[in-house]
Amino acid sequence: MHKSQTISFLSPIYLLLKRYGWAMLIFFFLRIFFVLYNFNQIQSTNFVGLLGVLQGSFSYDWIFAWYSLIPVFFITWFQIHFPSQKILAYAGRIWFVFVILIVSTLTLIDAFYFPFAKVRTGAELLTLTGDNNTSMMVYISDYWWAVLLILAISFISYYWYPKMEPKYHYKYSWVFLVFIPLGLLLSRGGFRLKPLHTTDAIMFSPDGPWQITLNSGLVFGQTFLDNDQALFPQKLNNPSAKSSDLQQFKKIANYKNVVIVILESFGKEYTNQNGLNLPSYTPFLDSLSKQSLVFTQFYASGLKSMDALPAIYSSIPALLNKPFITTSYSMKAMDALPNLLKKSGYSSAFFHGADVNSMGFRSYLKKMGIDRYYSKNDFKNSAAHYDGNWGIYDEPFMQFAADELNSMQTPFIGGLFTLSSHHPYSIPKNLESQFVSGTLPIHKSIRYTDYALQQFMKKAATMPWYKNTLFVITADHSSQNESEFYRNGASKYAIPFLLFTPNGELKGTNNKVGSQIDIMPTVLDYLGFPYPFISMGRSLFTNEQGCAVQYFQNTYSLAQGTLAIATSKNQVITLQSTLPIPKTPENILTQFPSKADSLQRELLEFISNFQWRLEHNALQNK
Repeated sequence: MHKSQTISFLSPIYLLLKRYGWAMLIFFFLRIFFVLYNFNQIQSTNFVGLLGVLQGSFSYDWIFAWYSLIPVFFITWFQIHFPSQKILAYAGRIWFVFVILIVSTLTLIDAFYFPFAKVRTGAELLTLTGDNNTSMMVYISDYWWAVLLILAISFISYYWYPKMEPKYHYKYSWVFLVFIPLGLLLSRGGFRLKPLHTTDAIMFSPDGPWQITLNSGLVFGQTFLDNDQALFPQKLNNPSAKSSDLQQFKKIANYKNVVIVILESFGKEYTNQNGLNLPSYTPFLDSLSKQSLVFTQFYASGLKSMDALPAIYSSIPALLNKPFITTSYSMKAMDALPNLLKKSGYSSAFFHGADVNSMGFRSYLKKMGIDRYYSKNDFKNSAAHYDGNWGIYDEPFMQFAADELNSMQTPFIGGLFTLSSHHPYSIPKNLESQFVSGTLPIHKSIRYTDYALQQFMKKAATMPWYKNTLFVITADHSSQNESEFYRNGASKYAIPFLLFTPNGELKGTNNKVGSQIDIMPTVLDYLGFPYPFISMGRSLFTNEQGCAVQYFQNTYSLAQGTLAIATSKNQVITLQSTLPIPKTPENILTQFPSKADSLQRELLEFISNFQWRLEHNALQNK
């Protein structure tokens, strides 16, 4: 093929690439400005980290370019077919400049805001002006030069916008079809299980300046479309935060290792703590409970695995319209077990036998300070132990976790999340006959995971770190339930929670109501952690009355003492007992209206507090 033919053949796609490339170049310049303006605020990195930053920067810039310039894509196609239509040229250029104007404005705002917030602002920028009486004109007068810079960038983008030329002939416009799948592939971050999200930014430079990789326009767009706001039906009057959220324990430091075991789908009903004389499918957990401190009224924060991690590790309740881990709020600075304990010299690791990108766990935990994340990808001979669905069977993966913990520097905090008791409840074929089925499909896999936990504890007991370790054992959420009681009301969130120390220091029962958001402060309290921190939960070792708050299908619920309320549209709809009975508890709202009102006020205060902390980026002690 001759050179002239090649140019003619590629000319339609060439025009499109020039326009997208011009946008990418402007985005690159804006990122350079962001870096230079915040040079003293940005963490240094090595060459590998720099490569990660560049890769992430290209990925996020392309995603924003792909979606924001869709009108330019179609206008370019029409221009090639109807080159004499000047309206098309003006329309494409005006839209292009509009996109550049928006992203330039957002990037400069982020550059100025970053020294204070350490994050890109996102759609909450729309609410910031309501927090004070400062006029927008004051900001413009202070940053008049930034306004001029934005106008200059917009003018340059207009002036050098790639123009239509005669050589761009419609004859070969079908090559546009090649651009679409390539663009879509890049716009989801390549070959990934889930499309790349702004919350994944830390993975490009875990120990470096990952905030640089983000595109301000993309962050704003995703947070605006995500609708992350808390769902309470009315804007609360003068929402504020409790000063008691800032917690500090004045005790002698007791720096034990911490191992948190999160059992997939382990509802309280499956254990001997169900209170209904139902069969138990957890013989080892039951025996361990006799040597542990057992919390008898403990609840999950939500009904999804993705709700559990922020609750357990960061004391974040599941009160948004989607899992916190997937929202822009998860990018904010917040106190969490790994980064708090790092102050006291702890190393950290987390083990989950699924794919490395499963449910966004790795990205979230890296932001929370986890040093090392182990997944199916790190497990040798994974094909032999793969369950065909989720990942590595629990028993071999938990043995692997024990070996890796043994190589860690002490003190450490290790997390382990099982998966075999997740639907479709697969267990190794050579062990199927060892575990008897129950009345529900999940029961057999519960027996298997209980066995895997037993083998893990048996192996851990042979290791030098075992005797100086606090074992925290709980579940992510409940699942299929046999009884009416555990299928309804607050009890559908009921899960086991126990603390075990090999020296027998913790034993007995604690009847205070608690939930997963109380695990972080409870662990820190036991360890005598000396530094102040922010927590939505409370230590279950204190004398404060506990509570558990959840949100599900437009209904908020709060359990406290032996009662629980459910509210919808700002009205209490049920008041029920949380004491186990064989059927759904009776609604006693009409009998105790004053008690329902009292619990509703408690619920309102909790939600108001959480909203305030989200909106004011106040989830970390600064």
